[in-house]
Amino acid sequence: MKPKKFDASVALHTPIGIVELFALEDKLVAIQILATGDEASESTGKSKTLAKVEKYLSRYFAGKTATPDFSIELTGTDFQKAVWQEIAKVKLGEITTYAEIAAGIGKPQAFRAVGGAVGANPLPLLIGCHRVLGSSRKITGFSGGDGLSTKRWLLNHEQIDFVDSTSTL
Repeated sequence: MKPKKFDASVALHTPIGIVELFALEDKLVAIQILATGDEASESTGKSKTLAKVEKYLSRYFAGKTATPDFSIELTGTDFQKAVWQEIAKVKLGEITTYAEIAAGIGKPQAFRAVGGAVGANPLPLLIGCHRVLGSSRKITGFSGGDGLSTKRWLLNHEQIDFVDSTSTL
């Protein structure tokens, strides 16, 4: 989702479509994965951070690991921030579940609320919400890009095995 406040933005063409980056005072504040057919906003302002994020994402899509060397700013409730920080612990090629995140933040019964926070993640691709699966490695919703097809692409890109909820076994 496009942030309310930003002073620089840029749109990138990636294997999953157009990805928009937004910065405020040289901190990354949002990443938006557009759905097929959506048009990118015009780039605005200048930011050294956005150039660094672009390089980081280029490496990611090329299948290379990279360590972020830029600042971020998360805007959300304390609960959302706790969920996003827990997701951020999940490394490239690894997975977690909604229940594991809930337990990790000390609220084991809050797995449904965790799902809402995962869907509100302002920094997908950086905070890998696509790595959050349902029980038994089942693929569940994704709010970025073209939804589940974008999530499938990202999981396959990271060589993560998952159970596709649309398959009939």
